[in-house]
Order: sequence, then C-alpha cells, then structure tokens
Amino acid sequence: MERKSGFFGELKRRRVLRTAGVYAVVAFVVAQVADLLLPALLLPDWAFRMVIALLILGFPIAVALAWSFDLTPAGVRRADPKQGRAVPEGASGDEPGAEGAGAEVPGSSTVPHSLLRPLALAGLVLLVGALGFGGYQLMSPRVQSAAESVPTPPPEPGQSIAVLPLTNLAGGEENEYFADGVTEDILTNLGLVPEFAVISRSSSMRYKGSDRSIQAIADELGVRYVLEGSLRRDGDRVRIVMQLVEPATDRQIWAQTLDRRVEDVFAVQSEVAQAVVGALRVELTGGLEERMGRAPTDDFQAYESFLQGRDAYYRYEAQQMERAIERFQEAIEQDPTFALAHAWLAAARAVSVFNYRTDPGRLVSAERSARRAIELQPDLGDGHRALGTTLGISGRYEDAIPALERAIELNPHDFPAIGNLGLMYALQGEWDRAIEIVEISIRRDPTRSYIDYANLAGYTSRLGLFDRAREALEQSLALSHENSTALIAGVLMELYAGRTAEATDMATRLSSPDADAASLDAAGYAFVVLGDAARAREVLERLHEVAPDILPRQTHAPSVVLAHLLNEAGETGRAEALLRESERHTREAMERGDGNPALLFSLAGIATVRGERERAFGYLEEAVELGWNDPVGTRIDPVLAPLHGDPRFEAVMEKTEAQVEGMRERVTQRR
Repeated sequence: MERKSGFFGELKRRRVLRTAGVYAVVAFVVAQVADLLLPALLLPDWAFRMVIALLILGFPIAVALAWSFDLTPAGVRRADPKQGRAVPEGASGDEPGAEGAGAEVPGSSTVPHSLLRPLALAGLVLLVGALGFGGYQLMSPRVQSAAESVPTPPPEPGQSIAVLPLTNLAGGEENEYFADGVTEDILTNLGLVPEFAVISRSSSMRYKGSDRSIQAIADELGVRYVLEGSLRRDGDRVRIVMQLVEPATDRQIWAQTLDRRVEDVFAVQSEVAQAVVGALRVELTGGLEERMGRAPTDDFQAYESFLQGRDAYYRYEAQQMERAIERFQEAIEQDPTFALAHAWLAAARAVSVFNYRTDPGRLVSAERSARRAIELQPDLGDGHRALGTTLGISGRYEDAIPALERAIELNPHDFPAIGNLGLMYALQGEWDRAIEIVEISIRRDPTRSYIDYANLAGYTSRLGLFDRAREALEQSLALSHENSTALIAGVLMELYAGRTAEATDMATRLSSPDADAASLDAAGYAFVVLGDAARAREVLERLHEVAPDILPRQTHAPSVVLAHLLNEAGETGRAEALLRESERHTREAMERGDGNPALLFSLAGIATVRGERERAFGYLEEAVELGWNDPVGTRIDPVLAPLHGDPRFEAVMEKTEAQVEGMRERVTQRR
C-alpha cells in the first residue's frame, strides 16, 4: 500500500497524534487526583504546581517517544525514519532482513504485545508513585512515613499547644475569614481545657502565611505541640486536613482529613478539638465535652455574618468596628438566639465607645446585649467578658471585675479577659494589681500581644520604673511595629521620664494624617506638656472635629486641654463653651455611676481654667480619694500649673506619692 506522504500523514502513521490525545487525558486525570490527594498529605500548595510542571514537561518526551518507536505485535521497536519500518537497536532500515514493519529480527529484544499494556500501566504507576513519594519526602519532612509510624508512648497530659492559622487553599477573601474563623473556634474549644496551655490567637495569627518551619515556630512560642492544617471550601463542601505534631521529635501525634458540608463545620471544629484532647490523654470533665460539641447557631448564614463581623473587629479601626457592629446585628437578625453574636456585639459597641466616641446609649445597649448572651448561654465565657468590659468602660468596676473573673474561670486562656481585668485595676489607679495581672498574661504566652506589653509599659512608667517600661515598650513595637497602643504608652513614659526629644518624636508619629481618636488625644496632650502650643492646638482641633465629646480616661478630656490652649490665647468665649460641654458630659457619666477618678481630675482642670481654685482643689482631693494615683503626671500637667506651689497641692501630691511608693515597692519585691 502506498505510504501517506506529508508531515501530518507521518504524525498520524506514527500514532503521535493519538499519543498526544491519550497523554492529555491521562495528564488531566493525574492532575485531578493530585488536587484531591496532595492536600490530604499536608503538602504545600507548590507541590500541586510541581505535578503540573512535570506533566507539562512530560508531554514533549511522550511525543518524542511516539515519533521514534512503534508498538508492534512483536513488541516495542525503533521506527525506520526512511521507510517507516520498525528496526532493532543499532540497525538501519536498509539492512537485509528488515523487509516489513512487523518483521522479526533475530537477536533483537522484543516485548510480547499481550504484556505491553500491563507493563505500561505498571510503569506509569511506578513513575507517579516515585514522584509522589520523592516529593512527599522532600517537601513534608514533618509528616511521618509508614516505617516511622510505629507505636510510641503517648504524650504526657497538660502540655502547651499552638493552633496555627489554617491555610486557605481555595483563595478569596470570603474563604480567608472563614478559615480564620474555624481556626479561632478550634482554638477556643481547646482553651476550655484547664490542663492545656494554649497559645493565644494573636500569637498564632502572627504566623499566618509564614514560611517559617514548624520547629522554629514551636521554639518561638515555647510550645511542645503544634496543631496545623489546611481548609479548602468549594461551594457547599469543605475539606479540612489537620495534624497534631511534636516538632522537637518530628513526631505526628494525630492526623485526619474531614470532608463535610459547610453547614457541618461546627461538628468538625468539635471533632478536631476532642480528637486532640484524646490524643493528649486528657479527660474532659465538668461538662466540657458538651460545651465543645455545642453548635453556636443552627443558621449557617448567621454564622457567616458573625465571622465577617469578628474579622472586622480584629482590625481595631473605627470604621471596621462599625462594620463589625453591623455584621453582628445581621447575625442576630438571622438567629435571635445566637448568644455568641450578642456577646461580640456588646464588645464591639463598648470598645467603640472607649476608643472612638462618647455614646451613653451605645453603652446601655452593649450591656443589654451582653446580658442577653449570658441569658441564652450562661456558661459562655465571651458573654461574661463582654459584660465585664462594658461595665468597666462604664466605670462600674465593682461589677466589672467579677464578670471578667467569671470569664477567665470559664476559659482559662481568655487572654483578652485577663488583659481587660488588668485595665480595670489600672483605671482605678491600682498599678501594682494591674502589673501583676498583665505579667500573668505575658508569662502564659510571652508572644501573645503587643497590647499586653504596651499596657505593661504604661503601668510601670506610672510607678517610675522606666527601665522596665522601655523594655516592655520595645517588646510591643517588635511584635507590632508602629502600633498606636505602644506609642500612646511610650509618649507618656518619655514625658514622665523627662526625655523631651523622644516624646516629641512619638507624639509626631501619633499625629499622622490617618491617626485615630485615641492617638490624637495622646499626641495633643503631649505637645501641650512639651510646650508646643501650635502643634497641640492643630492636633486637638482635628480631634475635636471627629470626636468632640470624648470622656477622660487617664487624664483630662481633650476638650478641656483645648480649652486651656484657647484660654491662654485669649479666646475665652470659645474656651468657656468647650468647658461647659465637657463638664456636662463628665457629670452625666458620673450620674450614670462611672467611677473613673479621671472624671474628677478633669473637673479639677475645668475649674482651674476658669480660675476657681477652691473648687479645683476639692475635685483633685476627691480624685485622689477615689484612686487617682499619678503624681508625676499631675506635676507635669500644664492645665493644673496654676495650682503648683500651693500647700494644698503639695499635700495632695505627698499623699498620692506615698501610695505610689508603696505600689512600687510591692512590684519590685515580686520580681
């Protein structure tokens, strides 16, 4: 038969086109299998990309082999480039005895056609298996091989553990907050167990997207065990792959792949937490198993709204906090019995009042939401924390402290509750108690949060322990560069220590164009103390435009400081208007039961600006009786400067300085 001519005909004759088609189908199947299998093996995302690259590189090899060799009934033979006949290795198509494409050549090595397909299949399996095993060993040394998974003694109970953020394999912002939410809920469930030392969310989240090794992370966090994994959400399905490892020994304690509907994610979170508990030989008592297994809501859409709100809350920005409030409200509208959403709605409202705005009505609604959360779920630690935070921001410390202590009792690893408990004592001027509590939090999780270290810097500087304050401030800034909480504590620390250049630098950084209200408050006050009236006024005017009615927390209300500047500049009319408005807000807060001594301190400032010395001394003495213990800050305060040198002022200072000296000795002795 006449041989087809032309390049296309040659491709067809040598079955190159058929080989390319079959290769494409097989490559597609291999890619699908890899997409399913590699996440289950806890391999990184680039493992799948490597498989795709190998498949692409294999295509020209397959085509080249198809061009060079023929499959004959007698086996695999090299094709004759001239005549299209299969020839043995080392022979040419012109040699005698090679008459036809299927002619047997004595001495040539052939493979029986009946074995060709099984051998080809076996070769493919061996090739894929070799690549997979080699890649697995290369890319995931943390996961044990079968030979290493011999039974080992179970770990001792009561060990430290970090829950790393689940890797979002699906991509997309909506899947990112979902993966973070699942991570936090697993962490919260493990935090219920008193025997565990669970590293906080803020410490774990520092490693989101990090390429650091598990061993390095475990060393930095000081933990024995690490729980890590990935999450892939696809439509209404979710696959979660988890493993618990002991990095120091490269030992896998437990691992599991869970494929569920997204609506079943609550059961997955509980299952993972309880599996970890079982693997670490801890017995759940006191109803902990029931608490772990309890779904927060039956409405998955409500849960999604809640996760979006919690994601916005953690950004700690005024606009994001408002977004968080909206999302929590949406969750409650979808499920009015969603206790967790009520608790976080209360917390968001309270924090927004403390940091961004004065809104007594919002505090009332925050308390109502927190109490509703506790009513729906009495053993919900988040509800008690929200109630304690709200009551504390309202200045009702006697009620706030027991609520926060109850939250810590329900969840020993509720670091925000521990931090807020320390803040309650600080707002009352009990600096030694505040330091003791924040140091407990830091000891439990040394890398927990820049907020802990920033607060420690602020508390110790009030006692004149500036070396410790600077050390804590450096820790805070190392964990979160340029965070405003640290800079606010730092600018006051430098003012108290008399380091004007450093204080000026921090005040400048705090007063950036995108600064929030708390930062502007601290920067404006610092510039006044530093004697830079022009910059102080510019900053405080900016603050007055966005938040004109901020209440005093740890110094004067900012409107009082601005009124002082206006009065000094001869603008007495506007100064008096600001004083009247600030006094009204302050007295209303006191009538609502706010016991913050800073309110009385600010009233002393109002009276001083007005020239009412007797009233000013009366308020200042009341403030000290209520717990105002900041003698250094009071002495350098420019608003109260007209009172300096008066015997009554010195008597007040001696009293509070004696109290601070006692606290300083107690703190020093503890160390």
